Amino acid sequence: MAQNSDQYNFYKVLSVQSNAQEPDIQKAYEEATASLRPEDMPAEERKAAILALVAADAAKLVLLDSKKRSLFDARLNEVRKIQTEKEKIEAKRAGKLQEQQSIEEDEKLKNVSLQLDAANAALSDFYYDQLFAAAKTRKFESVPPDNVMEWISSQRADLLRKAEQKGRRVSFRIDWRGFPAIQEMRKKRGEEIDAIVDQLVKDCCIW
Repeated sequence: MAQNSDQYNFYKVLSVQSNAQEPDIQKAYEEATASLRPEDMPAEERKAAILALVAADAAKLVLLDSKKRSLFDARLNEVRKIQTEKEKIEAKRAGKLQEQQSIEEDEKLKNVSLQLDAANAALSDFYYDQLFAAAKTRKFESVPPDNVMEWISSQRADLLRKAEQKGRRVSFRIDWRGFPAIQEMRKKRGEEIDAIVDQLVKDCCIW
């Protein structure tokens, strides 16, 4: 389930550095929310503004709470560490001819991808727990609290769905290439066979 950790990064939400102190965080929060006035916006823009406002609220609460910030940093750093490891494996594989890429290397990439999925899931859970908590502390005149909670849940589900689809493509591609018959054909017609496998993966992973 390949995900982008920037989607769950409270530092990115407020556009501050990871070593930002309280004055910087407070200033960034005020700048980020200055133009977010959902009640004054057209109905079609209100949802995005409310979600952005809740995210900013959550970011401020987390980054100004030493315990929450420490936990967030640990989960974010774990994702980045595994992502770096994955990129090294991919770079090493990219330097080889397709027929030289072994099943063992495929499995190594698959395993580190699973580790990255787990780390991203932990980060995502923390991020959305904080969004739900922040949403409970703010009231909007034109939108019932249940609607805001539903919007957050929907946003989370949509991101997870996209990540799962991308993750299936990676996993299926590795699994297909691992079949002995496919491995044998790749020795003779590497690029052609890989193109066929990629098309099969694409066709199988559209759900």
